Amino acid sequence: MEKDIFMIENKTSLHHIINVGNGKNYRKSVYPFWGLSQNRRNYIRNYMNVGDVLWFCQDSNDGLKVIGMAEYTHKYDIMDEPLIPMNIIEREKQNWDMDMENDIQIHYKNIYNTERQNIVIRKTNEEISTYSNDYGGDLYKHYGGFKFYGKPL
Repeated sequence: MEKDIFMIENKTSLHHIINVGNGKNYRKSVYPFWGLSQNRRNYIRNYMNVGDVLWFCQDSNDGLKVIGMAEYTHKYDIMDEPLIPMNIIEREKQNWDMDMENDIQIHYKNIYNTERQNIVIRKTNEEISTYSNDYGGDLYKHYGGFKFYGKPL
């Protein structure tokens, strides 16, 4: 069967919106993970599964500009390593500012740079949330396009 862009639309996995603020720390990242605050622990436990799609979004005047897309692989939580952090990578090694949250690290693979497409969705003040068509931007179709036409970095 020939590869079809409409077969790639991923609506079975959850799509998550991650607000990366001004995007500075996102762009400076050395390793493929993003840091979240400890108050997002229940969201990650209840809603995130391997293979889910992560949409990294930067604050803009019009809403949230989508600047990256990746696939979730796993997480490390500082609460799981109370004495000696074995897996948690410090902010300094990730090249982040000291005010960056890093209690939970969500790791990903197959990162795509989506900045040139100028995709803008409705703004949310949440650090991470589940995407729905209410946000606009039809990220399900964009996912299919990136997987069909693009190559991860």
